[in-house]
Amino acid sequence: MNSIVENVVYQHAENVCSLWLQRQYAVNEPHYSFADIAHLDNRLDANIEGLRVAGHHAFSMIDEMMDAEDEGAWFTKALLLLQAGDQTRFNALIQRSQDTQDPDAILRELESALAWADPAHLKDCVKTLLSADDSASIVLGLKTCASHNRDPILYLEKYLDSDSPLVRETVLHVAANCGASKLVNGILNGTDGESEREYFERGRALAMLGKQDHARRILSRIALSDSACNSDATALHGLLDDVKASKSLLRKLNDMPNRQRDVVHGFGLIGDPAAMDWLISKTEIPEYARLAGGAITMITGVDLADNDLETLDAPAGFEDGGITDDPEDNAVALDEDEDLPWPDHELVSAWWNSSPKLAQGRCFLAGRERTQPELVHILANGMQRQRNVAAMSLALLNPESRYLDTRLPTNKQTAWVV
Repeated sequence: MNSIVENVVYQHAENVCSLWLQRQYAVNEPHYSFADIAHLDNRLDANIEGLRVAGHHAFSMIDEMMDAEDEGAWFTKALLLLQAGDQTRFNALIQRSQDTQDPDAILRELESALAWADPAHLKDCVKTLLSADDSASIVLGLKTCASHNRDPILYLEKYLDSDSPLVRETVLHVAANCGASKLVNGILNGTDGESEREYFERGRALAMLGKQDHARRILSRIALSDSACNSDATALHGLLDDVKASKSLLRKLNDMPNRQRDVVHGFGLIGDPAAMDWLISKTEIPEYARLAGGAITMITGVDLADNDLETLDAPAGFEDGGITDDPEDNAVALDEDEDLPWPDHELVSAWWNSSPKLAQGRCFLAGRERTQPELVHILANGMQRQRNVAAMSLALLNPESRYLDTRLPTNKQTAWVV
Protein backbone atom coordinates (compact mmCIF):
# COMPACT_ATOMS: atom_id res chain seq x y z
CA MET A 1 0.00 0.00 0.00
CA ASN A 2 1.13 3.53 -0.61
CA SER A 3 1.43 5.85 2.38
CA ILE A 4 -1.89 7.60 1.72
CA VAL A 5 -3.84 4.33 1.76
CA GLU A 6 -1.90 3.13 4.82
CA ASN A 7 -2.92 6.31 6.63
CA VAL A 8 -6.56 5.73 5.71
CA VAL A 9 -6.51 2.13 6.92
CA TYR A 10 -4.72 3.10 10.12
CA GLN A 11 -7.35 5.78 10.73
CA HIS A 12 -10.09 3.18 10.29
CA ALA A 13 -8.36 0.95 12.86
CA GLU A 14 -7.97 3.79 15.34
CA ASN A 15 -11.59 4.79 14.83
CA VAL A 16 -12.88 1.28 15.52
CA CYS A 17 -10.92 1.06 18.77
CA SER A 18 -12.03 4.52 19.85
CA LEU A 19 -15.69 3.99 18.96
CA TRP A 20 -15.78 0.57 20.59
CA LEU A 21 -14.40 2.02 23.82
CA GLN A 22 -16.78 4.99 23.67
CA ARG A 23 -19.65 2.56 23.26
CA GLN A 24 -18.59 0.52 26.31
CA TYR A 25 -19.13 3.62 28.43
CA ALA A 26 -22.13 4.94 26.50
CA VAL A 27 -24.40 1.96 27.16
CA ASN A 28 -24.34 2.83 30.88
CA GLU A 29 -24.41 6.61 30.60
CA PRO A 30 -27.35 8.89 31.51
CA HIS A 31 -27.22 11.11 28.43
CA TYR A 32 -27.30 8.47 25.66
CA SER A 33 -30.52 7.32 23.98
CA PHE A 34 -31.08 4.30 21.76
CA ALA A 35 -30.68 6.58 18.73
CA ASP A 36 -27.33 7.82 20.06
CA ILE A 37 -26.07 4.26 20.53
CA ALA A 38 -27.31 3.35 17.04
CA HIS A 39 -25.34 6.29 15.62
CA LEU A 40 -22.19 4.99 17.30
CA ASP A 41 -22.90 1.52 15.95
CA ASN A 42 -23.29 2.79 12.41
CA ARG A 43 -20.00 4.68 12.59
CA LEU A 44 -18.26 1.63 14.00
CA ASP A 45 -19.69 -0.59 11.25
CA ALA A 46 -18.51 1.83 8.57
CA ASN A 47 -14.95 1.77 9.87
CA ILE A 48 -14.99 -2.02 10.23
CA GLU A 49 -16.02 -2.20 6.58
CA GLY A 50 -13.03 -0.06 5.66
CA LEU A 51 -10.73 -2.54 7.43
CA ARG A 52 -12.46 -5.50 5.84
CA VAL A 53 -11.89 -4.04 2.37
CA ALA A 54 -8.22 -3.47 3.23
CA GLY A 55 -7.89 -7.21 3.88
CA HIS A 56 -4.57 -8.51 5.21
CA HIS A 57 -3.06 -5.01 5.08
CA ALA A 58 -5.13 -4.08 8.15
CA PHE A 59 -3.94 -6.91 10.36
CA SER A 60 -0.38 -5.72 10.91
CA MET A 61 -1.70 -2.35 12.09
CA ILE A 62 -4.20 -3.98 14.44
CA ASP A 63 -1.50 -6.29 15.78
CA GLU A 64 0.58 -3.22 16.65
CA MET A 65 -2.37 -1.82 18.54
CA MET A 66 -2.84 -5.10 20.37
CA ASP A 67 0.81 -5.12 21.35
CA ALA A 68 0.40 -1.55 22.60
CA GLU A 69 -2.60 -2.76 24.67
CA ASP A 70 -5.01 -0.37 22.95
CA GLU A 71 -8.54 -1.08 24.17
CA GLY A 72 -10.74 -2.28 21.32
CA ALA A 73 -7.89 -3.80 19.30
CA TRP A 74 -8.75 -7.38 20.29
CA PHE A 75 -12.39 -6.73 19.42
CA THR A 76 -11.32 -5.42 16.02
CA LYS A 77 -9.03 -8.34 15.21
CA ALA A 78 -11.57 -10.91 16.41
CA LEU A 79 -14.44 -9.43 14.40
CA LEU A 80 -12.38 -9.29 11.20
CA LEU A 81 -11.37 -12.94 11.66
CA LEU A 82 -14.99 -13.95 12.22
CA GLN A 83 -16.10 -12.02 9.14
CA ALA A 84 -13.41 -13.80 7.13
CA GLY A 85 -14.53 -17.21 8.45
CA ASP A 86 -11.05 -17.83 9.86
CA GLN A 87 -12.03 -19.95 12.86
CA THR A 88 -8.54 -21.37 13.31
CA ARG A 89 -6.98 -17.96 13.89
CA PHE A 90 -9.92 -16.87 16.01
CA ASN A 91 -9.48 -19.91 18.27
CA ALA A 92 -5.76 -19.12 18.50
CA LEU A 93 -6.72 -15.59 19.56
CA ILE A 94 -8.75 -17.02 22.44
CA GLN A 95 -5.81 -19.08 23.65
CA ARG A 96 -3.46 -16.12 23.30
CA SER A 97 -5.82 -13.97 25.35
CA GLN A 98 -5.29 -16.17 28.41
CA ASP A 99 -1.62 -15.22 28.53
CA THR A 100 -2.29 -11.48 28.73
CA GLN A 101 -2.09 -9.34 31.86
CA ASP A 102 -5.87 -8.95 32.03
CA PRO A 103 -7.49 -11.98 30.36
CA ASP A 104 -10.96 -11.05 31.67
CA ALA A 105 -10.84 -7.71 29.87
CA ILE A 106 -9.70 -9.36 26.64
CA LEU A 107 -12.43 -11.97 26.99
CA ARG A 108 -14.98 -9.14 27.10
CA GLU A 109 -13.63 -7.80 23.81
CA LEU A 110 -13.89 -11.23 22.20
CA GLU A 111 -17.41 -11.63 23.58
CA SER A 112 -18.29 -8.26 22.06
CA ALA A 113 -16.94 -9.33 18.66
CA LEU A 114 -19.04 -12.50 18.73
CA ALA A 115 -22.15 -10.50 19.62
CA TRP A 116 -21.38 -8.08 16.79
CA ALA A 117 -20.80 -10.74 14.15
CA ASP A 118 -23.54 -11.64 11.71
CA PRO A 119 -24.87 -15.16 12.40
CA ALA A 120 -23.84 -16.11 8.86
CA HIS A 121 -20.22 -15.52 9.86
CA LEU A 122 -20.44 -17.81 12.87
CA LYS A 123 -21.61 -21.05 11.23
CA ASP A 124 -20.10 -23.86 13.31
CA CYS A 125 -17.99 -21.51 15.42
CA VAL A 126 -20.31 -21.49 18.44
CA LYS A 127 -20.68 -25.26 18.51
CA THR A 128 -16.89 -25.56 18.46
CA LEU A 129 -16.61 -23.12 21.34
CA LEU A 130 -19.22 -24.95 23.41
CA SER A 131 -17.47 -28.28 22.86
CA ALA A 132 -14.00 -26.99 23.74
CA ASP A 133 -11.95 -28.08 26.74
CA ASP A 134 -10.98 -24.63 27.98
CA SER A 135 -13.13 -22.35 30.12
CA ALA A 136 -12.63 -19.24 27.98
CA SER A 137 -14.08 -20.88 24.87
CA ILE A 138 -17.06 -22.31 26.75
CA VAL A 139 -17.82 -18.93 28.31
CA LEU A 140 -17.70 -17.25 24.90
CA GLY A 141 -19.93 -19.92 23.38
CA LEU A 142 -22.58 -19.59 26.08
CA LYS A 143 -22.62 -15.78 25.95
CA THR A 144 -22.84 -15.81 22.16
CA CYS A 145 -25.94 -17.97 22.36
CA ALA A 146 -27.55 -15.39 24.64
CA SER A 147 -26.58 -12.42 22.48
CA HIS A 148 -27.93 -14.11 19.32
CA ASN A 149 -31.14 -15.34 20.99
CA ARG A 150 -30.27 -19.02 20.75
CA ASP A 151 -31.30 -21.54 23.40
CA PRO A 152 -28.21 -23.28 24.83
CA ILE A 153 -30.16 -25.31 27.42
CA LEU A 154 -28.28 -28.57 26.79
CA TYR A 155 -24.96 -26.86 27.39
CA LEU A 156 -26.30 -24.95 30.38
CA GLU A 157 -27.29 -28.26 31.95
CA LYS A 158 -23.93 -29.77 31.04
CA TYR A 159 -21.85 -26.98 32.57
CA LEU A 160 -23.98 -26.03 35.60
CA ASP A 161 -21.67 -28.06 37.85
CA SER A 162 -18.45 -27.33 35.96
CA ASP A 163 -15.17 -27.35 37.86
CA SER A 164 -14.55 -23.81 36.60
CA PRO A 165 -16.06 -20.98 38.71
CA LEU A 166 -16.01 -18.74 35.63
CA VAL A 167 -18.03 -21.26 33.62
CA ARG A 168 -20.54 -21.79 36.45
CA GLU A 169 -20.91 -18.02 36.85
CA THR A 170 -21.55 -17.70 33.11
CA VAL A 171 -24.10 -20.52 33.15
CA LEU A 172 -26.07 -18.67 35.82
CA HIS A 173 -25.91 -15.38 33.92
CA VAL A 174 -26.92 -16.88 30.59
CA ALA A 175 -29.64 -19.05 32.15
CA ALA A 176 -31.20 -15.90 33.61
CA ASN A 177 -30.93 -13.99 30.33
CA CYS A 178 -32.46 -16.87 28.35
CA GLY A 179 -35.25 -17.61 30.85
CA ALA A 180 -34.02 -21.19 31.40
CA SER A 181 -36.56 -22.22 34.05
CA LYS A 182 -35.56 -25.88 33.72
CA LEU A 183 -32.40 -25.08 35.68
CA VAL A 184 -34.13 -23.54 38.71
CA ASN A 185 -33.73 -26.55 41.00
CA GLY A 186 -30.04 -26.84 40.17
CA ILE A 187 -29.58 -23.11 40.73
CA LEU A 188 -31.34 -23.31 44.12
CA ASN A 189 -28.97 -26.03 45.30
CA GLY A 190 -25.87 -23.90 44.91
CA THR A 191 -22.24 -24.98 44.73
CA ASP A 192 -19.71 -25.42 47.50
CA GLY A 193 -16.95 -22.84 47.50
CA GLU A 194 -18.56 -20.53 44.98
CA SER A 195 -16.95 -17.16 44.30
CA GLU A 196 -18.48 -13.82 45.26
CA ARG A 197 -19.48 -13.18 41.68
CA GLU A 198 -20.98 -16.63 41.27
CA TYR A 199 -23.06 -16.13 44.42
CA PHE A 200 -24.37 -12.82 43.06
CA GLU A 201 -25.16 -14.42 39.69
CA ARG A 202 -27.11 -17.11 41.55
CA GLY A 203 -29.22 -14.43 43.23
CA ARG A 204 -29.71 -12.62 39.92
CA ALA A 205 -30.75 -15.82 38.16
CA LEU A 206 -33.26 -16.76 40.86
CA ALA A 207 -34.77 -13.28 40.72
CA MET A 208 -35.18 -13.40 36.94
CA LEU A 209 -36.54 -16.95 36.98
CA GLY A 210 -39.36 -16.13 39.39
CA LYS A 211 -37.81 -17.09 42.74
CA GLN A 212 -37.64 -13.61 44.23
CA ASP A 213 -37.92 -14.73 47.87
CA HIS A 214 -34.81 -16.90 47.48
CA ALA A 215 -33.08 -14.16 45.50
CA ARG A 216 -33.88 -11.54 48.12
CA ARG A 217 -32.14 -13.55 50.84
CA ILE A 218 -29.00 -13.96 48.75
CA LEU A 219 -28.91 -10.35 47.60
CA SER A 220 -29.46 -9.03 51.13
CA ARG A 221 -26.53 -11.05 52.45
CA ILE A 222 -24.28 -9.76 49.69
CA ALA A 223 -25.48 -6.17 50.04
CA LEU A 224 -24.71 -6.11 53.76
CA SER A 225 -21.28 -7.69 53.32
CA ASP A 226 -17.94 -6.35 52.12
CA SER A 227 -18.25 -8.34 48.89
CA ALA A 228 -17.07 -6.66 45.69
CA CYS A 229 -20.63 -7.33 44.43
CA ASN A 230 -22.41 -5.52 47.28
CA SER A 231 -23.38 -2.48 45.18
CA ASP A 232 -24.72 -4.66 42.36
CA ALA A 233 -26.71 -6.70 44.87
CA THR A 234 -28.16 -3.56 46.48
CA ALA A 235 -29.22 -2.18 43.11
CA LEU A 236 -30.93 -5.39 42.00
CA HIS A 237 -32.65 -5.79 45.38
CA GLY A 238 -34.23 -2.38 44.82
CA LEU A 239 -36.01 -3.65 41.71
CA LEU A 240 -37.59 -6.70 43.36
CA ASP A 241 -41.27 -6.88 44.23
CA ASP A 242 -41.04 -6.31 48.01
CA VAL A 243 -40.51 -2.55 48.26
CA LYS A 244 -40.76 -2.62 52.06
CA ALA A 245 -37.87 -5.10 52.25
CA SER A 246 -35.76 -2.99 49.87
CA LYS A 247 -36.33 0.16 51.93
CA SER A 248 -35.42 -1.74 55.09
CA LEU A 249 -32.18 -2.88 53.49
CA LEU A 250 -31.28 0.68 52.50
CA ARG A 251 -31.90 1.91 56.04
CA LYS A 252 -29.47 -0.68 57.35
CA LEU A 253 -26.89 0.34 54.76
CA ASN A 254 -27.39 3.99 55.68
CA ASP A 255 -25.94 3.21 59.11
CA MET A 256 -22.86 1.53 57.63
CA PRO A 257 -19.68 3.42 56.66
CA ASN A 258 -19.03 4.12 52.97
CA ARG A 259 -22.42 2.89 51.77
CA GLN A 260 -24.26 6.19 51.32
CA ARG A 261 -23.85 6.14 47.55
CA ASP A 262 -25.58 2.77 47.36
CA VAL A 263 -28.42 4.14 49.48
CA VAL A 264 -28.93 7.21 47.28
CA HIS A 265 -28.78 5.11 44.13
CA GLY A 266 -31.05 2.48 45.68
CA PHE A 267 -33.88 4.89 46.49
CA GLY A 268 -33.77 6.08 42.88
CA LEU A 269 -34.15 2.48 41.68
CA ILE A 270 -37.00 1.65 44.05
CA GLY A 271 -38.81 4.59 42.50
CA ASP A 272 -41.13 5.55 45.37
CA PRO A 273 -41.70 9.34 45.36
CA ALA A 274 -41.80 9.16 49.17
CA ALA A 275 -37.99 9.39 48.98
CA MET A 276 -37.97 12.61 46.96
CA ASP A 277 -37.59 15.05 49.85
CA TRP A 278 -34.69 13.00 51.25
CA LEU A 279 -33.03 12.83 47.83
CA ILE A 280 -33.46 16.57 47.34
CA SER A 281 -31.74 17.13 50.69
CA LYS A 282 -28.77 15.14 49.38
CA THR A 283 -28.35 17.59 46.50
CA GLU A 284 -26.85 20.00 49.05
CA ILE A 285 -23.99 17.59 49.77
CA PRO A 286 -21.35 17.83 47.00
CA GLU A 287 -20.24 14.21 47.36
CA TYR A 288 -23.76 12.94 46.62
CA ALA A 289 -25.34 15.84 44.74
CA ARG A 290 -25.06 14.58 41.17
CA LEU A 291 -25.95 11.02 42.16
CA ALA A 292 -29.03 12.32 44.00
CA GLY A 293 -29.94 14.36 40.93
CA GLY A 294 -29.66 11.20 38.86
CA ALA A 295 -31.93 9.36 41.31
CA ILE A 296 -34.48 12.19 41.09
CA THR A 297 -34.41 11.91 37.29
CA MET A 298 -34.73 8.12 37.54
CA ILE A 299 -37.94 8.49 39.54
CA THR A 300 -39.55 11.51 37.88
CA GLY A 301 -38.04 11.65 34.41
CA VAL A 302 -37.16 15.33 34.81
CA ASP A 303 -34.13 16.46 32.80
CA LEU A 304 -32.33 18.80 35.17
CA ALA A 305 -30.40 20.50 32.38
CA ASP A 306 -33.34 20.98 30.00
CA ASN A 307 -35.48 22.33 32.82
CA ASP A 308 -32.82 24.76 34.08
CA LEU A 309 -32.56 22.97 37.42
CA GLU A 310 -28.80 22.64 37.30
CA THR A 311 -25.85 24.76 38.27
CA LEU A 312 -22.99 24.82 35.80
CA ASP A 313 -20.19 24.93 38.36
CA ALA A 314 -19.09 22.29 40.84
CA PRO A 315 -19.09 23.43 44.49
CA ALA A 316 -15.94 25.26 45.55
CA GLY A 317 -13.21 22.88 46.61
CA PHE A 318 -14.97 19.77 45.31
CA GLU A 319 -12.57 17.06 44.10
CA ASP A 320 -14.03 14.21 42.09
CA GLY A 321 -11.06 11.86 42.51
CA GLY A 322 -10.91 11.18 38.79
CA ILE A 323 -8.52 12.41 36.11
CA THR A 324 -6.79 15.72 36.88
CA ASP A 325 -4.44 18.08 35.08
CA ASP A 326 -1.65 17.26 37.52
CA PRO A 327 1.14 15.46 35.60
CA GLU A 328 2.14 13.74 38.85
CA ASP A 329 -1.35 12.27 39.31
CA ASN A 330 -1.51 8.73 37.94
CA ALA A 331 -5.28 8.35 38.37
CA VAL A 332 -6.96 7.18 35.16
CA ALA A 333 -10.47 6.23 36.36
CA LEU A 334 -13.31 8.44 35.19
CA ASP A 335 -15.60 9.97 37.81
CA GLU A 336 -18.73 7.79 37.72
CA ASP A 337 -20.92 10.91 38.09
CA GLU A 338 -19.03 12.74 35.35
CA ASP A 339 -21.97 13.01 32.93
CA LEU A 340 -24.62 13.82 35.51
CA PRO A 341 -25.55 17.52 35.91
CA TRP A 342 -24.97 19.40 39.14
CA PRO A 343 -28.46 20.00 40.59
CA ASP A 344 -29.28 23.40 42.01
CA HIS A 345 -30.79 22.51 45.39
CA GLU A 346 -33.05 25.54 45.67
CA LEU A 347 -34.37 25.24 42.11
CA VAL A 348 -34.97 21.49 42.38
CA SER A 349 -36.75 21.94 45.70
CA ALA A 350 -38.99 24.69 44.29
CA TRP A 351 -39.73 22.61 41.18
CA TRP A 352 -40.77 19.60 43.24
CA ASN A 353 -42.93 21.65 45.59
CA SER A 354 -44.81 23.16 42.64
CA SER A 355 -45.08 19.96 40.56
CA PRO A 356 -48.06 17.61 40.35
CA LYS A 357 -47.16 14.87 42.78
CA LEU A 358 -46.53 11.27 41.82
CA ALA A 359 -48.42 8.89 44.09
CA GLN A 360 -46.37 7.77 47.09
CA GLY A 361 -46.21 4.06 47.77
CA ARG A 362 -45.97 3.23 44.06
CA CYS A 363 -42.85 2.61 41.99
CA PHE A 364 -41.97 4.95 39.15
CA LEU A 365 -39.31 4.99 36.47
CA ALA A 366 -38.76 8.17 34.44
CA GLY A 367 -42.12 9.51 35.64
CA ARG A 368 -44.05 6.41 34.59
CA GLU A 369 -45.45 3.78 36.91
CA ARG A 370 -43.43 0.59 36.63
CA THR A 371 -46.02 -1.47 34.73
CA GLN A 372 -45.31 -3.56 31.67
CA PRO A 373 -46.68 -1.12 29.03
CA GLU A 374 -44.83 1.81 30.59
CA LEU A 375 -41.58 -0.15 30.85
CA VAL A 376 -41.86 -1.11 27.18
CA HIS A 377 -42.30 2.59 26.37
CA ILE A 378 -39.16 3.48 28.34
CA LEU A 379 -37.22 0.69 26.66
CA ALA A 380 -38.03 2.32 23.34
CA ASN A 381 -37.78 5.97 24.29
CA GLY A 382 -35.79 6.38 27.50
CA MET A 383 -32.20 7.30 28.07
CA GLN A 384 -29.74 4.46 28.45
CA ARG A 385 -29.65 4.19 32.26
CA GLN A 386 -33.44 4.24 32.29
CA ARG A 387 -33.53 1.63 29.53
CA ASN A 388 -31.19 -0.61 31.51
CA VAL A 389 -33.53 -0.47 34.51
CA ALA A 390 -36.61 -0.97 32.31
CA ALA A 391 -35.07 -4.08 30.76
CA MET A 392 -34.34 -5.67 34.14
CA SER A 393 -37.75 -4.66 35.50
CA LEU A 394 -39.46 -6.32 32.55
CA ALA A 395 -37.45 -9.49 33.13
CA LEU A 396 -38.51 -9.51 36.79
CA LEU A 397 -42.17 -9.02 35.84
CA ASN A 398 -41.99 -11.84 33.29
CA PRO A 399 -40.00 -14.78 34.70
CA GLU A 400 -38.65 -17.18 32.09
CA SER A 401 -38.80 -14.49 29.39
CA ARG A 402 -35.79 -13.42 27.39
CA TYR A 403 -33.84 -10.56 28.92
CA LEU A 404 -33.83 -7.58 26.55
CA ASP A 405 -30.19 -6.60 26.89
CA THR A 406 -29.83 -2.88 26.17
CA ARG A 407 -26.07 -3.22 25.77
CA LEU A 408 -26.27 -5.40 22.66
CA PRO A 409 -25.61 -4.02 19.16
CA THR A 410 -28.62 -1.93 18.23
CA ASN A 411 -29.44 -4.04 15.17
CA LYS A 412 -30.27 -6.81 17.66
CA GLN A 413 -32.47 -4.47 19.70
CA THR A 414 -34.52 -3.01 16.86
CA ALA A 415 -37.41 -5.44 17.26
CA TRP A 416 -37.89 -4.29 20.87
CA VAL A 417 -37.90 -0.55 20.27
CA VAL A 418 -40.01 0.03 17.16
